[in-house]
Amino acid sequence: MQSKNIKINKVNKIKTLETKKSKVTKRRKVSMLKLFGLFAIICIILFCIYKSTTFMYGETSNYISSIKDKYLANKNQNIISTNITKQEDKDIIKDISEKIDLPTEEITLFARIKNPEILRSKSTFYSAIKENDYLVVYPSLAIIYDAKSNTVLKSSPIR
Repeated sequence: MQSKNIKINKVNKIKTLETKKSKVTKRRKVSMLKLFGLFAIICIILFCIYKSTTFMYGETSNYISSIKDKYLANKNQNIISTNITKQEDKDIIKDISEKIDLPTEEITLFARIKNPEILRSKSTFYSAIKENDYLVVYPSLAIIYDAKSNTVLKSSPIR
């Protein structure tokens, strides 16, 4: 009789251990699912932040990167003047380089502003621009420079 009781006790202990193991396994599965869900939510949030910043950056960059083509095409409308002497070009670039770090790339557009009203109406980038200010465009950076007050009015990266 005692051997049957011992066997029954062993069987009961094994069953209780199995139920405890299954509860622990279920808890682990639930915690793993919660962890995976949290990871998925964090990934979605980071993706949304990335897309929104690249969209905003892209909007500005796309506009500025087309400056050379647009304004060289508008040269006949007297918006900009590209008739600048090489020495004046070098002096202006030297003054700007004292204010901000300039890229090592070649300048794609160097122009003096003739008609700032037209530019102001095209973009907020030109909000502070005045007549005879300079527009300096590198492949990766656009700069508006006021030579009279020797200040960089605005600079914006180009993608």
